[in-house]
Amino acid sequence: MSGGQAVVLADRIGAQLLISPRTVGHHLANVFPKLGIVSRADLARIDFGDGLHLIG
Repeated sequence: MSGGQAVVLADRIGAQLLISPRTVGHHLANVFPKLGIVSRADLARIDFGDGLHLIG
């Protein structure tokens, strides 16, 4: 995902949750280390239905 795509995604998530895109980024930055990931691409590869395992 490019930087521009990440900004658009944060804008859309923020709009849906009624929070700012910066708040979206802050929450993602806090949760990434807890999940053992470093990027949104890693986040997309997590199988949330089976114990938070990376797919592939």
